Amino acid sequence: MKALGKPSVETSLKASPRSAAKPVVSHLARSLLRTKAVVLAVVGIVTVGYPFVVYGTLQEFGPSILSVALLLLLVARVVLRGEYHQPEQRLQLILVGSLCLVAALFASQALLQYYPVLMSLSFAMFFLFSLRGEQSLVERFARIFRSEFQPYQIRYMRRLSALWACLLILNAGAAAYTACCTNLATWTLYNGAVAYGIFATVMVLEYVFRQFYERRYQARLKTN
Repeated sequence: MKALGKPSVETSLKASPRSAAKPVVSHLARSLLRTKAVVLAVVGIVTVGYPFVVYGTLQEFGPSILSVALLLLLVARVVLRGEYHQPEQRLQLILVGSLCLVAALFASQALLQYYPVLMSLSFAMFFLFSLRGEQSLVERFARIFRSEFQPYQIRYMRRLSALWACLLILNAGAAAYTACCTNLATWTLYNGAVAYGIFATVMVLEYVFRQFYERRYQARLKTN
């Protein structure tokens, strides 16, 4: 009779291939995650710096190839981040994708330069659409790091989402001006550097104001 609690040799042999496969599957999963992270980082860097890419390669590749490349970058970012199921992301793909396809079809540098305009408007729509639901876009980001917020903090984040929507709409207007009324160098400088500098400045100022706002609200609670 076989001893209780001890697997037979046949059972061990059957289980061993499965056990040996687990480290391989785990290693492949980690490799895929690292590859995805690297690809996302590259896509993010190129997406941020695309005005300089356009400025440096427009004469060599032409607007058609660059328009298709921008469309592929947008699709890659949405797919890799798993955001393709969101209605606002699909709307962004339709709007920006249509612009890229028309710019590629007609080899239009003028249309290609309106890419940041539609990107800025579509991001503004993300913030505005989120205000129709229970959670604003800023609150969704914040809940990645915290799960509980006070009502006054939630109100603050809704106002901040509205502020970002307005800022992005203004940025779209400025980007449209550089596309229609300035040269390629000015367009590149604004959309590749100045706009991001403005966004960074707003984030720093908002952080400073938020600390003051929190302290003032906590002091008011103590006095009451």
